[in-house]
Amino acid sequence: MRSGEGRRRLKSIEQSLDAPEIMLLWLEDARRHATLSDLVRSLKGQPEGAYPLYRLTAQAERPDRLRLMSHESQKIRGAVRDAVRDIGAAYYLFVEVNRCVMAEGRTMWLSLLCLSHALTAWTRGELPRNAPPIASQVRGYVRDLVVWTEVVEMISERRYQGHDVLLPGHRQELDDLKKQAEHQLVRFNDHLDFLIWRKKESGERTPKLPKPIEWETLRAEVADDVDAHVRLLVDGARAEACEMMGERKRALAFVERHL
Repeated sequence: MRSGEGRRRLKSIEQSLDAPEIMLLWLEDARRHATLSDLVRSLKGQPEGAYPLYRLTAQAERPDRLRLMSHESQKIRGAVRDAVRDIGAAYYLFVEVNRCVMAEGRTMWLSLLCLSHALTAWTRGELPRNAPPIASQVRGYVRDLVVWTEVVEMISERRYQGHDVLLPGHRQELDDLKKQAEHQLVRFNDHLDFLIWRKKESGERTPKLPKPIEWETLRAEVADDVDAHVRLLVDGARAEACEMMGERKRALAFVERHL
């Protein structure tokens, strides 16, 4: 009996949530799946009503209808459409961020492998003469990782009230990539310290050495790219949600911002 009452109470609470709260509740449940691929596989053979977008939009309709029942029907319809569109955009954004991190993961690992080889050649004095400056290589190989790390953090903070938008498997991979990148930055800075010491000890005139590179330095350098990525992803999700609602003109307006 108590169990039945608890379920009814929980259902009542869920029906009173607004669109952002519904999305966050679903996001916590989605963390049962490690990756986007796992989430998709879990839906195989399920009825349409079990698919996230169907569930989320159906939930988003109920509280607004109940809350605005005493108002004009046009206001009810407008509020319901807004809620459904908002939750659709939040879902599409969730999918795209996880998909991008999953797709870019292999490339970012290869970049860090290339960086490791470049640093090894540099520390041994075997860097080819026609190779780009080592500091430029460090920035180039790590740049995409820094951008995606910041993009995920910004979207989680601004669009999901600080809740991590990544599923656990994608979060783990991004964290592992960052740790490896930070390790390579330590290698670069340590050898740079050695070269500075040797230069002072010898008193010889040598080519100008680069400055140390820290993760925070790179964050500042890619700030504009991060903002651009976030705007593109958010507007892309909004466009998808408008298409879902049959609002083609509105969807096109979001796309045209980036043409």
